[in-house]
Amino acid sequence: MQHALSRPRVEDAPAIHELVAACDTAVIGAPDMTLDDVADELVEPGFDRDKDGWLARDADGRLTGWAWAHRIGDGDLVNVQVIVRPGAEGAAAPPGC
Repeated sequence: MQHALSRPRVEDAPAIHELVAACDTAVIGAPDMTLDDVADELVEPGFDRDKDGWLARDADGRLTGWAWAHRIGDGDLVNVQVIVRPGAEGAAAPPGC
């Protein structure tokens, strides 16, 4: 299945939150982030939505993936997170997201 890639926008926060909640629920039984947590990530200082974040949507426009990379401080360490909707066809994900 083909997935369309785009950059995240602040207005994508509800869809990203729903995706994260679905993955968290599959792995730990309940969501671990709030909508405010997601909205805060999207405007975090140093996070450039046009370079550091990616969204994947299926042919129906449903969000199937969310990924971001963010430098930790001034060092060489980078925090990377990739979340794939449980059961999403054509999207690679380790067992349990």
